[in-house]
This record gives sequence, C-alpha cells and structure tokens, in this order.
Amino acid sequence: MAPFGSDCEVFPSQVRRPLLVVPCQTRRSPRRLRFFLAATLLCLAAAPALAQQPGPTPSQLANLDIEQLARIRVTSAGRKAEPLADATAAITVITAEDIRRMGATSVPEALRMVPGLDVARVGARDWAISARGFNEQSSNKLLVLVDGRTTYSPVFSGVNWDALVVPLGEIDRIEVIRGPGGTLWGANAVNGVINIITRSADESQGGRVALAAGTWDKLAGSIRYGGELGSRTSYRVYAGGRMRDPAVLFDGTEAQDDWNFGQGGFRMDGRPSSRDHWTLQGDVYSGNGGNRLILPTDSAPVFATVRDADLNANGGNVLGRWVRQFGTNSNLMVRGYYDRSHREVAPYFGTMNEELLDFEAQYRVPLFHRHDVIWGAGYRRIHDDVTGTPAVRFNPDSRSTDLFTGFVQDEITLAPGRFTLTLGSKLEHNDFTGFEVEPNLRLLWTPSSTQSVWAAVSRAVRTPARVDADADAVSAIPNLRFKAVLVGSDSFASEELIAYEAGYRTVLSSRLSLDVSAFYNDYDELRTLTPIGVLPGSPRPVVPFVLQNRASGHTGGVELSATWQAARRIRIRGSYSYLDANLMLDPGTPAGTIIGAAFNTPHHQATLWSSIDLPHDLQLDLIGRYVGRLPGPNIPEYAEADARLGWDAGNGFQFSLVGQDLLQAHHREFPTSSFTLDNRAIERRGYAKVTWSF
Repeated sequence: MAPFGSDCEVFPSQVRRPLLVVPCQTRRSPRRLRFFLAATLLCLAAAPALAQQPGPTPSQLANLDIEQLARIRVTSAGRKAEPLADATAAITVITAEDIRRMGATSVPEALRMVPGLDVARVGARDWAISARGFNEQSSNKLLVLVDGRTTYSPVFSGVNWDALVVPLGEIDRIEVIRGPGGTLWGANAVNGVINIITRSADESQGGRVALAAGTWDKLAGSIRYGGELGSRTSYRVYAGGRMRDPAVLFDGTEAQDDWNFGQGGFRMDGRPSSRDHWTLQGDVYSGNGGNRLILPTDSAPVFATVRDADLNANGGNVLGRWVRQFGTNSNLMVRGYYDRSHREVAPYFGTMNEELLDFEAQYRVPLFHRHDVIWGAGYRRIHDDVTGTPAVRFNPDSRSTDLFTGFVQDEITLAPGRFTLTLGSKLEHNDFTGFEVEPNLRLLWTPSSTQSVWAAVSRAVRTPARVDADADAVSAIPNLRFKAVLVGSDSFASEELIAYEAGYRTVLSSRLSLDVSAFYNDYDELRTLTPIGVLPGSPRPVVPFVLQNRASGHTGGVELSATWQAARRIRIRGSYSYLDANLMLDPGTPAGTIIGAAFNTPHHQATLWSSIDLPHDLQLDLIGRYVGRLPGPNIPEYAEADARLGWDAGNGFQFSLVGQDLLQAHHREFPTSSFTLDNRAIERRGYAKVTWSF
C-alpha cells in the first residue's frame, strides 16, 4: 500500500477525529496465553538437558569447506559474533564473493537468492521486498540496517530502495534473518531483519576503479581509495554513480522511471589500544528521475488524470561507534548516528523531509559460567515535514516523535556443547501506542558436531507510522463513482505477531550441507480500511475509509537451502520456499471493510545457482529462479535466468560479462502502486564491467 494523503476540503480534520472507532482488543488475551504456553513447552523440552553430563564442545563445522559454515560468524541473530551453525534463527549470509559472482548491481539484486525472501522488481528503480509475506513497495514489516543504522522511512515504515545504495565492493557481508527480531532490534523487525555490514577501512587499502556499461545502466562507475593516518588509523573515501534508462510498458512506451544517481562517502577506523576500536563513517547522495502518476480529479467521467513529474531525492548520514573490549566475551559498545533525507514529487505528496537522531549503548558480560548476558538502551528522535498536495496530505504536516528502548537477553548454557537456552525481551515506548513489549525464547540443541536443531517463540510488533495516524488520501482509481478518502486514525494500534519457528542444519557429507526451517506466524490487529458512511459531495459522493485494526490471520511455510560441492571446481546451491496465508476480518467488522495489509507474495519460489571455476582464471556462474503466481493481483508465474562470465586478468584487472533475465524478452514481477501507471516490463538486459585494483 502506497503512503496515504487527504483532501481536507472534503473531509476536514475537525470532523475526522470524533468519527474514529477504537480498535477491538478482545483477541489479545488468548494470543498471550498461547505465547506463554509455547514458551513453557520450550523450557520443559530443555529441562532434561540439565541432568546430562557435559558433552564435548562441537567443532561448529569449522573444518568443512561447504560454505565454511563455522567460520562464517554472524552478529545479527544475537547482537554478538557467533558461528552461523549456532544461530537460533533462520539466517542466510551473503558474502562479498557471492555478490561479485552473481553479478549483482544493487543490494536488492543480491538478495534474490535468499530463501523465504520475496524480492520483486517493479521497474527501473523500484522494488518490493519482504520476508515471509506481506510484500508491497512500501513493505513495513522488514527492518533494513546498514552497519546498525536503520534505513526505513518513519513516515511509512518502509525503505526507499532507490536511495539505499551501498557500494557493493565495500560490503563485507549481508546477514538476512527470516522471522522476528524485535527482542534485539525493536519495532518493525516483524518478519525479518536485513543487516548490511560494510568492511572496515583496514580491509580496503589502496585504490579501486570500476566501470560498467550496458543495456539498462547506460553508464555506472565508482572509485575508492584507502590509506592510513599514522599507525593506528585507517580510512577510505569513495564516490560513484549511475545513469539508468527507464523501463517500458507492455505497449512499448516508456515508463518514465529513469534514474540518475550519485553518492559519495568515507569511513575511518581507529585502534588507539588493544582493547578499543572506533569507527566514523558517512555518506551523501542525490538522485533524480521521472514519474508517470495517476492523480485524482473531479472531472467526470474518469475522475483521474495522468501526469508526468520528476522525483528528486537527496540526503546524507553520519555514524560514530566505539567498542571497548573487557575480555573474550565482554565488551561495551556505544553508537550514535544522524540521518537526513529529502524527497520531492510535486503533484503527489509535495516535499518530504525526514531527520533521525539515534543513540544506543550495549553491554555484554558473562555471569556465573553459564550465562552470557547482553543488555542495552537507546533513544531515537524523529522529525518529519510533509508539504502535502490535494491528493496526499498529512495533518499535522510536521511532527516530532521520541522512541525510548531497552532490552536484555540471556544465553544460558544448560549442557555445554549440547543445549543452550536464550530468553530476553525488548521494552519500547513510542508516542503512538505507548509501551510495547517484545519477548522471545529460543532453544538450541547440537546433537553432534555436524548437526544443530533450534526452536523459538517470539512476539514482535509493527508500531504505527505517520501514514497510519495522520495521513489522508484521495483514491485515484479511474471511473470510481464515489470519492474514496483514506483517513488516518489517532487510535491506530500496533500490528502484532506471535511467531513459532524451528530449524535444522546439518552437513550430510564433506560435499553436501542442508538447512531447513519452518514457521507458523499468528497476526493480530492488522491494518484495515473501514468505511464510516457516505457524505454528500459534488460531482460524486464521498466515502471516508478510516485506518483501523480489524483483521487477523496466520501464515505458515517451509524454507529449504542446500549446497553441493559437485566437484573441486563446481559448487551448486539451491533453495525452495513455500508460503501459505489466511487473512480474515474480525467478527462484527462493518461491511465494505478492506484488509489493508497487502499479501502479494507467491506460494512457491525456487533458485538454483551453479558456480564453475574454469581454466585460465575464468569463472562461470549460472543462476535460475522460479517465482509462482501472486495470489492477489494477477501476476503470472515466471522463470528467469542470469549468467556471468568473469576473467581475472592479473595485475589487478578483472573483467566480467553479465546477462540478466535472459529467458524472456520481458515479464512482470509486481504491480506498481495505486498512484503510478501499471504494467511495467522487466526486460532482458546485460552489461560489461571492468575493475582495476591498485
């Protein structure tokens, strides 16, 4: 669902608020009972481990070449470095080598291979990305971080993917958690967390120049240089940009979504002592492109008009972090960052300015030999200013909000090398709903050095954004015989999730590994659009739809991934995801109510990736993917393939030829928002790239 707005001449704010209905709260008690019952069962399952003798510490698969599972250390699942095999969550790690070999040109393209993640291209610059359902261009149940900095817009709780450009050559890894992460990461980490972690400046010394040209990105390039400031401080600076042509519609006309984008930034890392490490980094960006919008009008009989307009976006951020190491498993981290963004689409929402200031401290300490405790607190100040238009408007047009957070998590070793129990909770206070509690309980069992089994039950919430509380919008559906006005609600509650998860990881042989996870998600207080009567109007009557929480539902699914070292020079990776959903309106909901929580996610997805090392320093990567039909809009199933041929020429030069979406001349992956023209085609395309490192 796209951000909403208003026509205050038709439905003024002084009339709006008294008509709001307080959301029904009757469903919460049984849900909380189910949560505590599940948590109790997990504790009972762990109890026999207390009577077992300590077993040998597992090797965490460190001696295996298959993905080097134990050597890949992740931080997103537990806010500390731990082997991937020990993570009590469904987590996938995309390494820097993965990004290079798949030929990705952006972060969304790199995410396509993650099971359980729905990544759909909408056009030249727009994406719809979610985990475990509820996909839309403004997906609001997925938290995306860059080095711990949140990137979602506080106006609609989604990510502007066109402005989230991270230099791919400076990414160390991308950690993707499918499932809730609210206990550690807070609100909006409902269905998943994507944490993009860049390399330390120590690891990017010297220079690198990259240049690419192709059928869609006419020209893209970047330059980076890293060096040292004394013996204890390293730095890097970079700049880059691209010029991208627009997509086309199925009738052959241009979609007016071209994108010219430039960005620059720096990072500094210092180690003043053996125990201290500090980081200072920042980025600035600017982009502009076209839009073809469908806007509401009072002119009969269509009541809608098509208008071309420019999108302009710019912003910047700066982040500082200091870590003091007290011991092997004890440290203190303090982090703060400032983020500013500006977006302008004159006929749609006018201009939107957002500022975010965030501070956080985290302390880890081992206690009593069996406890590994992490706790922390934070404060976030958010300010936004939206000028608004007759189509989209916020009341008030400017607002500042405060978020206070605290969390604690304890990892308890029940039987060394065998059973670990993790429990914790996050407590937040926001200006929309007050206090929110997000607990979780997780159990890890390692029956052998090549197997791990985990299970979890968690609660997470998606707190209201400005669009839920303060936005009014006029529908731009052509030929609609009444004027539909979408109205925010002061009493809009948080959308709730109680998630039940389990997973199994194993290395079946020195050549084959397997990772399986299953989940059942129980949602409540989902967003709905509820009509509250008909108001007279000319030339057509007005029907206000108020944003409320009158829907619930559940989803369930299975995610499978495997890696097979078919030969010394051939590695094959595959994944499959199944997802089913059932959303429903609460009993007694007024007729005509619409569930506003979009569920444009396919039931089936599959990928297959073959990486082949050829003689003479050549590399060949072949990637196939299948995406099932979207159950909401009629987007048919499709299968596509990418291919990359790379050559390491020596002396720092690397060349590659990449073809993307090769099987069809064009296809659709996702519908566009209600304010933009539909039927954008994703075309067959390719590019050539050269990189020089010195």
